Amino acid sequence: MHPKIVFLSGARMCASRVSNLCWRLCFHSCLPVSSVGHSGGLALFWEDSIKAHLLS
Repeated sequence: MHPKIVFLSGARMCASRVSNLCWRLCFHSCLPVSSVGHSGGLALFWEDSIKAHLLS
């Protein structure tokens, strides 16, 4: 079974790499936050059937 939402914390990836991973994992939408220096990045992937809203 394929999950509908996946969240990665401390991903240490740039936004373009997260977007590529989104496609490879067969998700339709993603929200990347690139890592800066030694701080990890964030990545949120979700299917079109999920309504996601960024609050802050």
